[in-house]
Amino acid sequence: MGARFSVIILAGLLVSQLIGTLQVFISNRAIVRSMSALHDRGLLTVPNETLFAGLQEPGPAFFGGFFFTFTIGAALTVLTLALTRAVRPVRGISRRFLCGGFFLLLMFCLFGVNKNGFNPVGSAYFIVLPVVTAALARLLLTTEDPPRAPWNILVPAAFFLFSLPFLASAAGPDFFHQVRDRWLLAHPWGRAVNDAYYRSTLHAAESVKSFDQKLIRTYRFDGNPEGKDAFLLRRALNAKDVFSLSAPEVDLVVHAVGDVLYLGVPGKRVLATDLAAFPAGAPAWLERFSDRTDRWKFFRRATFFAMVLLYPAFLFFLIYAIVSPILPARMGPRQRPLIASGLSFVLLIGGAFLLTPGREAPVPLSETPAMLQSDNPERQARALRTLCVHGRDVSSFPTLRENPSPAVRYWFARCLEKSPSAEAAALLLDLMEDSQVTVATTAMEVLARRKDRAAIPALLDKLTGSRHWYVQWYAYRALRRLGWCQSG
Repeated sequence: MGARFSVIILAGLLVSQLIGTLQVFISNRAIVRSMSALHDRGLLTVPNETLFAGLQEPGPAFFGGFFFTFTIGAALTVLTLALTRAVRPVRGISRRFLCGGFFLLLMFCLFGVNKNGFNPVGSAYFIVLPVVTAALARLLLTTEDPPRAPWNILVPAAFFLFSLPFLASAAGPDFFHQVRDRWLLAHPWGRAVNDAYYRSTLHAAESVKSFDQKLIRTYRFDGNPEGKDAFLLRRALNAKDVFSLSAPEVDLVVHAVGDVLYLGVPGKRVLATDLAAFPAGAPAWLERFSDRTDRWKFFRRATFFAMVLLYPAFLFFLIYAIVSPILPARMGPRQRPLIASGLSFVLLIGGAFLLTPGREAPVPLSETPAMLQSDNPERQARALRTLCVHGRDVSSFPTLRENPSPAVRYWFARCLEKSPSAEAAALLLDLMEDSQVTVATTAMEVLARRKDRAAIPALLDKLTGSRHWYVQWYAYRALRRLGWCQSG
C-alpha cells in the first residue's frame, strides 16, 4: 500500500513539474523578448544581456519549476489523495456530498485564478493535478478498507489546526534568519542549497508577479499623442520604470482619446482617467491597474499557504500514523484518535520548541565585545544580530568583513547601516564584491538605505557586469532608491 501511495504522489509531482517548467519557460522567454528590446534602445535592463541566451534554455525553467512542484503542486497532490481516501471509506457521510464539496473547492480556486483574466497555466494546476491524482488513486488503491468514522478524520485535523499558533510561536520572528545562519551558511552543503535557491527562485517568482511587483515594465501608445500632456505622461511612466516599446507584447497599453486616457492590456481597456491629471497621480493609477490585471494574486496566496502548511501537516500526520497503531488495543473507537492526536500534538510542538533554531535568549550588550573577538562564528553572528537590533556601530571591527563565515559577514553588513563612521561605505563596497550572493546583495541594500550616492558608479558596474540575476535585481533596486533613474 505504501508503494502505491508513493507512486501516486510521485506522479502528481511529475505532472506539477511539467506544468511549472512550462510556466517558467514561457515567462523567461517573454522577459527576454521585452528586456532585449529595451536593451536595443540603450536602456539598462534586469536581467541584463549576459543572461538573455541562458534564459531561453529549458534548464533554468526546469529548476525554477521545482519551487511550484514542492509547494502548490505537492499540496494539491496530497490534498486530493487525502480526500480521495477519505471519500470512499468514510461511514455516515454521503460520498456525493464529499465529492461535491471538493468539486466546489476546485471551482472556487479556478474562479480565483481566472478572476482578472483567463490564466491557462495557473488553471492547469487546479485541473490536471486533482484529476491525475484522483484517477490514479481510484486505479491503484484497494476498496477493501473497513469504513472509517468521521471522528477518525476530524479529530486529527482539528488537532493539527490547533497546533499552528504554537508552531508559529516556536519558530519565533527570526526563524528564517536563524535557519539560514545555522543550517545553511554554516555548512558547505547548506551554502550549496542557499546558492541554488538564489539561482532558481527568481525565475519562478517572476512568472507570477503582478505589474506592480515587476522591476522594469513596458508600455506602448495606441496612437501617437503629442504635446505637453504626452511628454508629461512619458516622464511619469519612466519615473516608475515603465518604458516604451513598439511591440505587440507589453505590460501596459496606453490609449488617449481626447482628454481621456485609457490604461489596458493588449486587446482590452481596463481603466479610464484624465490625460492631464494622470502624471500627478501616476503611482496610484498604476497600482489600481496592477490590481485589476493581476492574474496571479490568488495563485501566489495559495502557493504561500501550501508552503507554510504542507510540511508541518506532513510531520503531524506522520507522527499520528506512527503513534496510533502502537496504542493499547483496549482503547475505544473514540479514545484512540483522540489520544493519538493529543500525543502527536505534544510531540510536534515539543520537538519544534526543542529543535527549531528560531528562538534563543537575547544576548546582553555587555557580552557582545567578547563574542565578536571569539573564534566561534555562531557566537559572532549572534553578537552582530544583537548589535544590529540596537543600532550599534561595528566599523571598529573591519576584519569581520573577511570572516570565513558568510553569516558573520552578512550581519556585519547589516550593522553598518547606521554607522556614522567614514569607513562604513568603504567596508560595504568591499562586501558588495563578496562571493556569497546573500552578503553582496545585503551590502547593496544597506548602501541604498544609507543614501550613499557615491556608491552609484559601483552599483552600475554590478548591474551591467554581474552574471547573477539576483545581484542585478538588488543593484537596480539600490540605484533607484538612491535617486538614479533612466529615461526611455
